[in-house]
Amino acid sequence: MRLAGTGRALMDFIFDWSRVRPQPMILDWQASPSAIDFYEALGFHPDRVGDFPEYPGFTLVHRSGSEEPAAQHVPRQ
Repeated sequence: MRLAGTGRALMDFIFDWSRVRPQPMILDWQASPSAIDFYEALGFHPDRVGDFPEYPGFTLVHRSGSEEPAAQHVPRQ
């Protein structure tokens, strides 16, 4: 069921969880072509370098002691 807010709620949970961890947190994943627009809408930028550019990578970086995520993620509005 798309557009129900479930994906955004799950990603918000992941952002919050990674932000409060005492160690630096780097999450990296590949997305299916149908999910690219979703991650871009959250403020992520696809990395299409690699063997399968149609399945780009996305990254979330949180450094310990900082509330500022890396540029790949735009904070919730």
